[in-house]
Amino acid sequence: MKKFFKFLLKWGIRIIIISFLLFAGTVYFLYNPSFIFDYETKYKNFEIYSDVPIDKNIGNILEQVQERISEIEIYNPNYAPKIYLISDTDTYERFAFLSFQNKYSQAFNLTLLGNIFVNVSLVNKINLNHDPEFTYTLMEGKLDQVLAHQFIHAFIAERLGYIQQLRIPEWKVEGYCEYASTINEIKKKRGASIVKRAKALYNYDVSEVNTKSVFYYRSHLLVEYLSEIHHITFDQLTELPADYDALTKEFSDWYLLESKKRK
Repeated sequence: MKKFFKFLLKWGIRIIIISFLLFAGTVYFLYNPSFIFDYETKYKNFEIYSDVPIDKNIGNILEQVQERISEIEIYNPNYAPKIYLISDTDTYERFAFLSFQNKYSQAFNLTLLGNIFVNVSLVNKINLNHDPEFTYTLMEGKLDQVLAHQFIHAFIAERLGYIQQLRIPEWKVEGYCEYASTINEIKKKRGASIVKRAKALYNYDVSEVNTKSVFYYRSHLLVEYLSEIHHITFDQLTELPADYDALTKEFSDWYLLESKKRK
């Protein structure tokens, strides 16, 4: 019996050590995977890596990102993540798997490690198939908006703390990221009112649109409604006890009333 317990203890310790080494190795790889990328460049404080030649317009794209988010209340001008632009779908899926992220996403941000990974092939595909009825959303497939959305995830984690931001309902987090990454662009455009954009949600068949995309779009409109119509701040949004379904109903009623006023 003693030999058996010694055997279990010996192999238990080995398994713990091997598991720790695998975990540490994975974290280090995700922290600094630059060695597997053939192309890299720097723009201001940003480091950009890619598996294909980097677009010479990348500096302008990053300027557009800053323009999108520079006026939001939780903006951090010193945030400068490493950006990994991945065109090979299999490579992106491997990174997503190692990070416990959705492999079908356009991008994800490992905020604790300071890295953003972008599924460039999917972003471009979405852009080519974009339905013009759904504007100012991730459904447009614009790299600057995708990056801005990911930057704001980092701002939220910084503002609330990494653990606390995980406790915030998804509709608030994703809705705010969508809202804050597009509101500056929206305000520049005449005829891009929230009522006009909500029309796509209520007056068109969205059954063939990706369910997650519809959730993001609805969450965006709800946060914009709270921020622009009710003038609540980011901190107030995070503390708001509003139920998603109840708020959706409230927004729908408001939209119908506003639509009648404008006829």
